[in-house]
Amino acid sequence: MEAHVHPVLVPEDHILSSVNDAFNSIFVEGEFMGPSNVYGLGAGPGPSAVGVVGDIIEADIQRALDKIRGQDFISGKIQLIRIESN
Repeated sequence: MEAHVHPVLVPEDHILSSVNDAFNSIFVEGEFMGPSNVYGLGAGPGPSAVGVVGDIIEADIQRALDKIRGQDFISGKIQLIRIESN
């Protein structure tokens, strides 16, 4: 799993291009769930980054615990991609 929290340029027609001012958005696309977007007021770059990274770490820990227990609640791989304009 790889994750980055930083400003990036996105194409004008992508849903993330409409995020402005104090708002934050997290766009995730999963094999089974498809695209998902969470949008709302943020608390600035530091606290928001901590929240996102904390959620990613929690998901990774849960996946590791599931493997130890012989369970498979998370099927497939989680892949985070950077969206860049051409």
